[in-house]
Amino acid sequence: MDSEVDAPQEYVYSWTSKHELPLEQFLSKYKPSMVQDDGTKPWIWVRRDGGGPAKVDLDEGVQEGATILEEATDKVAAINNDDNIPTRSNKKTGARSKKELREEVQAKVTADLKKLSQEKGMTTGKWLFFAQPESIDGMWTRIAKSLVEGDLARTPAWLAKVSTSKATDERAQHLICLYLPDLYDKAAATEVLKVLVGKVGLTPGSAKTDLYTHLGLDSKHPSGIRSTVWQIKELLSEDEIKKLKDDHTAAQSASKSAKPNAAAKRADPFGDDEASETAALPKKVPMKRKDEFEDDEEEEKRTKKAKTSEPPSKKPAAKKQDNSETEYEDGDEDAGADLVRKPGKKALVAAANVGAAQKPGASRLGKVKALKTKYD
Repeated sequence: MDSEVDAPQEYVYSWTSKHELPLEQFLSKYKPSMVQDDGTKPWIWVRRDGGGPAKVDLDEGVQEGATILEEATDKVAAINNDDNIPTRSNKKTGARSKKELREEVQAKVTADLKKLSQEKGMTTGKWLFFAQPESIDGMWTRIAKSLVEGDLARTPAWLAKVSTSKATDERAQHLICLYLPDLYDKAAATEVLKVLVGKVGLTPGSAKTDLYTHLGLDSKHPSGIRSTVWQIKELLSEDEIKKLKDDHTAAQSASKSAKPNAAAKRADPFGDDEASETAALPKKVPMKRKDEFEDDEEEEKRTKKAKTSEPPSKKPAAKKQDNSETEYEDGDEDAGADLVRKPGKKALVAAANVGAAQKPGASRLGKVKALKTKYD
């Protein structure tokens, strides 16, 4: 029987410190929302160095557990089908209700399965998280990083895995399992839970042993036996949970506000503490003032604007000819002067340009045609 905590050999979707990719790249490349299960890759795994239980023979323990569970299921069914057992208890006659008798059987089976797990060394279990496709990548990354290099790395938790996307249902929920060597260790289960809520910022649903998983014991099992070992409120009070969540929120806010201070300190490594505290204060919007080092382009724009407001000065025709545009492509600076000194066809074009400059809106081509007609 395959173990819940052993990834297949040469499985590229299982990360350890020996993987060819660093953890950051592994998480970025193999996202649970993007990896589709085709029957060969149902899980993505991350395992930190150290931790974990010893290898055990699952087959024998699972077989014994199946027998215990089957007997309990039959007893529960017999109670439900016995018409002589009242639905409600009767204090006068001492008759016990169906519910009381079922709960007695279920409690005994739960204790028997716990004893079997401890005797066979099958105490591994996991905290469970369910997430929608749009949030699974972020949740998985936070848990995986914390497990390898964060607060979870200092707890008994040593392994995490997440289900990949279903080929038949893109909107199916994902499951994250965070494993502990001994889920029946209440102190260890509580320690991991506190880190999850207070440090990682994620709250699991419940905790379940691997033996229960192998036996197919879930919330819909006909025995009615509870399918989880721990519920959150059995380990932490509502006030404790609220405080842990508030602590995480405060830590996140402090981390965000501290980032500008860190940047300022890098920019000025010799700054004192007072300067660092000042850097954390919100910056005032500076009043606009004259820029003493204003660039030449802005100054030139203002100069041109001032010149346009002055009355146009009279210039000799030759000067006007120099400033006019020409049809030449060679860019010769003396082209305008040559046109004045040598009347002819080129001079006619230059004269047309002068006329266009003196009368805005006039067509240059029209002026040229008019002059050509006049001189022809």
